[in-house]
Amino acid sequence: MTIQTESGESIFVTTGDPRQVGNGNPGGLIGFSIHDGTVGPPVIGGVPGFEYCSGNSSTSTSQLPTTSTSEGCGTITYPETGVVASIDNLQGGVTCEVALGIAERYLNDTSLSHAGNTWSAEFDGWLCSVLTATASELEGHSLECADRSRGISFQAVP
Repeated sequence: MTIQTESGESIFVTTGDPRQVGNGNPGGLIGFSIHDGTVGPPVIGGVPGFEYCSGNSSTSTSQLPTTSTSEGCGTITYPETGVVASIDNLQGGVTCEVALGIAERYLNDTSLSHAGNTWSAEFDGWLCSVLTATASELEGHSLECADRSRGISFQAVP
């Protein structure tokens, strides 16, 4: 289903009733932003740019992780919680140095515009987002960033 959101047009697929998305009972949900006719990377558990203001708080708002146990190629600290997460699952040849730099900018650069319940931000060809609490538990990571044009991506693991 295609919808208009706070940050523009998005499309989503759900295992639940599409009319319930945004009302706290979305079922399994994968969303994609659409910019200039190009579909962006998937957002598991949410729709990019959609402000979830009602329903079950565990799936309706973006929540930064509250625990951390992993170590990977380097760590980031979520500014809202102080929780440390490990940069991991590098794909397409992205280096640890680049991944750490992109994650730090996404989390700490106040000039970036963040949107939606996944706090998504697009900059320098990258699209980064924080997973909702439920999606983070299911997927095993809390942050994902991808540059689709270059086929590179990484995740942060709490």
